Amino acid sequence: MAMAIAAGISGTAMAAESSFTDIPKDHWSYAAVDQLVKDGILEGNGDGTFAGDRPMSRYEMAAVIARAEDHIKTVNPADQALIEKLASEYQTELKDMQAKNDARYQELSNKVDRIQLFGFVRAKYDHDNGAASGGAENNNKHFYMDLEGKMKVGKT
Repeated sequence: MAMAIAAGISGTAMAAESSFTDIPKDHWSYAAVDQLVKDGILEGNGDGTFAGDRPMSRYEMAAVIARAEDHIKTVNPADQALIEKLASEYQTELKDMQAKNDARYQELSNKVDRIQLFGFVRAKYDHDNGAASGGAENNNKHFYMDLEGKMKVGKT
């Protein structure tokens, strides 16, 4: 399914170097997969492989569609229609993904709001040319930092 979608949404550019080690350059899907990787729509397994013979879950497919939606304004009208149709089919999974992302953002935001750092930094450099007055040359470097922090311990 992923290969068919990749072939439908992509251009036909061939790259000099393969995006994934497990897709031969002469495979029918190579150009499509390679272009979608370059466009940021497809991602591999993190180890340089794509595993195109493995079935995708609906959530993996929804992630591909969500990334494709980010590029919807840069593709031709036929591909826009295909992306919109797929987004409609996978709307439940897309909403679930968005809800999870929103919850993670809120959790992180709550943690960040519990910590406050404030203060100032001052740096100063002086150069005294002591040779003009018969003394030694003197470089003075001053650095001062006053940093304080607060952290809320309870849930409020």
